[in-house]
Amino acid sequence: MRSILLLFCCAVFSFSYVKAQEDVVTELLTDSVAQADKNVLIPLTEEELPVVLSEIQVRSLQWVNTLPERERIENKLKRNDSALVLVDSILARVRNVNMKRTDARALINYELFWKDQKRKLENYQESFSNDIKQLQTDRQKQINRKLEQVEERFLNDSVQLTERTQRLAEKAISLQDSVNSEVEWRKELLLNGLNRTISRLIDVELLVEQIESALIDREANLYTNGEDPIYKLDQKGLAVHEATSQALRRFKGEWEALMTYFNGKLTVVFLALSFLVLVLYLFFWLRRRLVKLDLNDLTGFQQALISILQRPTSPALLFGLFVASSFFLNAPPLLSDLMILVLIGPIFRLSSRLVSTDLRPLLWLFVVLILLRFVNNFLPQETLVYRLSLLLFSLLEWFALLPWVRHKRIVKLDSVRLGQLTYYTILFHWITISIAIVANVIGYVDLAAVFAESLVANLLGIVLLYLSATVLIGGLHFLLDSKWLSHINVIRLNKIYLKQRIAGLIVIVALFYWISILLRIFYVRRSVQEWLSSVFLDKIELGSISFSLSSIFFFVFIIWISVVLSRAIKAILNNDVLVRMPLSKGVPRMITAVTQFSIIVLGILFAIRFIGMPMDQLTIIFSAFSVGIGFGLQNIFNNLVSGVILLFERPIQLGDTVEVGTLIGRVQSMGIRSSNIKTFDGAEVIVPNGQLISQEVVNWTLSDQHRRIEVISGVAYGSDVHKVKELLMGVLNDHPDIMKEPNPQVLFNAMGDSSLDFRMLFWTAKFDDWLRVKSEIVFAVHDILYANNIEIPFPQRDLHIRSMDVNFPNNGNPSDPATEAN
Repeated sequence: MRSILLLFCCAVFSFSYVKAQEDVVTELLTDSVAQADKNVLIPLTEEELPVVLSEIQVRSLQWVNTLPERERIENKLKRNDSALVLVDSILARVRNVNMKRTDARALINYELFWKDQKRKLENYQESFSNDIKQLQTDRQKQINRKLEQVEERFLNDSVQLTERTQRLAEKAISLQDSVNSEVEWRKELLLNGLNRTISRLIDVELLVEQIESALIDREANLYTNGEDPIYKLDQKGLAVHEATSQALRRFKGEWEALMTYFNGKLTVVFLALSFLVLVLYLFFWLRRRLVKLDLNDLTGFQQALISILQRPTSPALLFGLFVASSFFLNAPPLLSDLMILVLIGPIFRLSSRLVSTDLRPLLWLFVVLILLRFVNNFLPQETLVYRLSLLLFSLLEWFALLPWVRHKRIVKLDSVRLGQLTYYTILFHWITISIAIVANVIGYVDLAAVFAESLVANLLGIVLLYLSATVLIGGLHFLLDSKWLSHINVIRLNKIYLKQRIAGLIVIVALFYWISILLRIFYVRRSVQEWLSSVFLDKIELGSISFSLSSIFFFVFIIWISVVLSRAIKAILNNDVLVRMPLSKGVPRMITAVTQFSIIVLGILFAIRFIGMPMDQLTIIFSAFSVGIGFGLQNIFNNLVSGVILLFERPIQLGDTVEVGTLIGRVQSMGIRSSNIKTFDGAEVIVPNGQLISQEVVNWTLSDQHRRIEVISGVAYGSDVHKVKELLMGVLNDHPDIMKEPNPQVLFNAMGDSSLDFRMLFWTAKFDDWLRVKSEIVFAVHDILYANNIEIPFPQRDLHIRSMDVNFPNNGNPSDPATEAN
């Protein structure tokens, strides 16, 4: 026993010593910088010092392994320097450009290019900053500070250390010095790269601000800038060669800017090409699938998609390139121009199949206009060649639209409003082209260029949007008709509604995108955005209340989204999730109601939080609401609480047949405040939930649909009662809607005044049909009693005459003629 006690004491002592040693090391190497800054002395002894020094070395080596590698830092600096050299070379050329004399297209190119360069420099800056932060960790500062304290206390002449401890200390100090020098070297390199990057970033930001300012001025004065009239320009030789060379130089410059934009975006290019290949495969697959489908009862979008997919290559290229262009954000305009040139063939092939033969020449004219527009983009605006090319461009458009305007020659459309919109759009463009011709002649070149090119740009946008919307809507409609989704009840039951909502949503999105295209075509998108920003974002103050229209819009929008989302989730739960789960009656409704209510409440709270309303104001509102409850809303609040009680207790469910007072009917709906009960006469009665809680309610179908039926039947005196019972039991046993358990019964009820009464008691599981079942039993009882010659009596009454009037005619004289006649 003593040996066991001795071993236990030794174990406790050893554990205490090891724990104390670990606490000392932990306290030494704590991450608290504040403790190191206060010069707190290390509570160490000479015996503990070797352990601490070894731990310091291990921590230093572990921290060195987490440092950015030299090779990675040097490669990053090389890439950064090459990018800075490119930026410096282009900056030198751009600084000599007169921004006020530069046309809008060139300014847009400059803006997009330098914004892209700014983004790259910001990425470099962030990368350098992260690496520098990684070198300046609190853990390393703590290690250095603790090592200094070790030197001050132990590594001096007054303290004698063992040879091993001395070597450990020198090794730890040497290692830490090398680590510090390595950190300083890497930090110096990163700081130099960061300083150079920040310097160029400032130059680029100033240049972007200058370009944006020039672009804003250019767009603001786009319709007022005037140049020399066309008849005053130098017409000697038309300077075709000089204009061509300038156009080639400008195209070369934009091409170089485009290649610079693609530099470093190989992943995006690969994704765009992969998406295009995927779209091609999808369109060919859709064409093969549509051949096997039942093509009856198709929507208009599905029929249009079938017509488009007859030649899937062209629509696939149109749709794929149109969507793939969104992969390249802030791309130079040359990319859009090249994509339009590529899409000329698919557009021509598709349009030639959709229009009549007499309109084919207009398609060729459309192709010519696109080519002229592409060439005009690179011609200098101050030359006569550009002015004449723009005039030819405008005249071709003007004469092409003239028959359509004079005779309202538009394509016949199913919608009258859409036809009118098409005609007025053509009329609008014909007027703008007329203005462009006059403006070009008198010298308003910018206005003429914008108005003349608006038709082609708008037609391109309409064709692409129409094709994209048709493909999306038609494809989604076919997807809803597929066998895969037909197994989902919520989709199968609401297929028509979903098709309408999908079409409406995509059409609305396409309409807003078309409006955005029009604003961009006429160079007013920036002005409209600023105006909308000022309208929706500026604060409106009413006394002490401050709000903006955007906050109100998003408040309503978030609540609307939460309501729509709650309804969608409710439909999914009711039709596809809860119906497949073995739940008790009423539990699915409780789950859906709680889920729907929770989503709406979360949406309201999120909307309130989004507009920045403090929670203390909500407390005031809830307090006022409580006062209202106390004074005048007791009944409403009582009904609301009763609705919650009915939801969780589930004494009444949808479809139940209930009896409330003198009212009997079926529950049609149950809300938070009231319930709807439809009587068997067809009337719908709104019953407050408070009455369903406070009054006695008879629920005929709460736990099941069983109903006991009673039929009374009588037979004449003298009938064989045993045979009657046998016949009646046979009627009950032969009826298919009568339950076998509990057993039906035939009881000899009473011997009445005129009949022997039998009472038939039986149960049916079809509560809704209990009147029909009772009627059929009564018919069967009647038929079987008559078939067995058993009389069904009616009440017998005996008349006893106690006196008779002697004056009654022919009283007691049978020979009277009147009596005989009677």
